[in-house]
Amino acid sequence: MKTVTMKDIAGKLNISTVSVSKALNNKEGIGDELRKRIIDTAEEMGYKTKKATQSAENPRLIGIVISKNFLSPAPSFYWSLYERVISALQKRNYQSLLEIIAFDSEENAPSFLIRDDLDGVIVVGFVRNSNMKIIEACGKPVIMLDFFNEKIHGMSITPDNINSAYQMTNYLIEAGHKKVGYVGNIMSMPNIMDRYLGYYRALLLNHIEPKKEWVIDDRSEEMALYDEFDLPEDLPTAFICNSDQTAYRFVDYLVQKGYQVPEDISVAGFYDYAYARLCRPPLTTVRIDMGEMAEIAADVLYKRIEYHANPSNKIQVYGKIIERESVKKL
Repeated sequence: MKTVTMKDIAGKLNISTVSVSKALNNKEGIGDELRKRIIDTAEEMGYKTKKATQSAENPRLIGIVISKNFLSPAPSFYWSLYERVISALQKRNYQSLLEIIAFDSEENAPSFLIRDDLDGVIVVGFVRNSNMKIIEACGKPVIMLDFFNEKIHGMSITPDNINSAYQMTNYLIEAGHKKVGYVGNIMSMPNIMDRYLGYYRALLLNHIEPKKEWVIDDRSEEMALYDEFDLPEDLPTAFICNSDQTAYRFVDYLVQKGYQVPEDISVAGFYDYAYARLCRPPLTTVRIDMGEMAEIAADVLYKRIEYHANPSNKIQVYGKIIERESVKKL
């Protein structure tokens, strides 16, 4: 196979080789839009930078961080997402090193940050701002996967939380439910708050008065899951939960209290992973493509490391409503 050169890329784009060189070597004197076109074209054509060629012989090392709280109880969404990240990195001949940190530690730094051969970091799930500041200070490209922190200079790949929760709440309302609740501690992590905002927006636009007692905590702000849920006297006929795991636990709790799902109360989840199918009845939920999220994370990191690309600071993956038996139409 013919080796792709800068001249080949320049010819395809009808620009100068100098412009291609500036883009691929992170030099000034070229606009952001043209730089992105050059980098994308170079990757499509199979152009290999000197660094990329070297990394094929000496694979890049990517540190992966997950909070301990997100790995239990099993099956864990974030463990499944981690496995897909590993697969996506391997396709690019990147090696990885996992470190699990305690969520409640204010200054818990992954030990791999001191390694000279570290090329980038992917943080899976949510960690505290103090931890993220330590990770950011290592000076390597940082990817935040399934959360966003506007105070950190790094790339974020998240579900389209607000719109997906908005669509799911509308789905419940269109099914005839005029009293819809939300399950999740909105102060515990950004994803849960964003999904609440989508839920809240749907209620307002459907002229349904939101009630504080319809919002039920599922965990503490330190991420400790509750064994019981504080059900209101004026019980909604449907709930959207911040995750499938919470929905699974919530359905179990409702059954313990003598309610039937969906005959008495409909329940919807978020993510569409193992708990959605383990639940009885199986959950209506928002499906988020974990494989797509992992591929985007690996692709963005690859471009940052090999081409010095500086993409936008946030990419969202759209969700899709999956209908199962946990929601009843009134």
